[in-house]
Amino acid sequence: MAIISKEEIDFYSGTAVYAQMIAVVKQKIISGQYKPGDVVDTELQLCTDLGVSRSTVRQAFAQLEKDGYIIRLRGKGTFISKPKLKRSLNTLYNFTNEMEELNLKPSSMIIEFSRIKAPQKIQEPLQISSHDTVFKIKRLRLADGEPIILETAYIPERFCPDLKEEDLSRSLYAAISQYNQSFPMEAQETYDAILLKEKDAVYLKCPPGSPAFQINRISKNTNGQLFEYAILIAPGKMNQYQITLRKNDISGFSHNVMTQN
Repeated sequence: MAIISKEEIDFYSGTAVYAQMIAVVKQKIISGQYKPGDVVDTELQLCTDLGVSRSTVRQAFAQLEKDGYIIRLRGKGTFISKPKLKRSLNTLYNFTNEMEELNLKPSSMIIEFSRIKAPQKIQEPLQISSHDTVFKIKRLRLADGEPIILETAYIPERFCPDLKEEDLSRSLYAAISQYNQSFPMEAQETYDAILLKEKDAVYLKCPPGSPAFQINRISKNTNGQLFEYAILIAPGKMNQYQITLRKNDISGFSHNVMTQN
């Protein structure tokens, strides 16, 4: 499929040809002219059609791939991909609401729902002991049926002692609030770059070893209580996070990130 025609490039413009190519392709994808899965012409074919150097085409393709607009599969070709989900880290975040705002249908697949003694890794962050019981809730979060995030949450039992698996058909936070009469207020998140383990990659439909974010989140409610420790695995090819930095009058640049899922 020819994604760019020669007539769409102004070779006398002050804007670099590769930058014009990027703009044309992005606009066609955003407008719906090109859809995920559509095949893209080879670099060599575009060089011939446009009369430009291969380095120019490669530069455009590299940026389009980085931005998540195309995907190149060795031995198969280049395809239009679904744009990455861009999420702001400046405010409390809600998965369901965010997906709906993007015109995507949110859903979840429950992988594990159990009561266990608090693992050591969550005892200090949640200020609980090894004798405390927690709910372990592992879910695959999906948008339009496609896996986006693999999430494992630990909730101390005292916040929702009668929580049942069927309660998770709606928002987990809404279910907790019903029992506890409090609401999420803030969250502290830590982001690490990782490579997907084979088991996680299967759930997320990604090749093992693919780059991803591991997000560790500790959430506090409106009563000032620490009520959740969550580990989220978000593949890099599907997720992009944005943060706004503002100048601090005292010590330069700073940011305060509070998110909710």
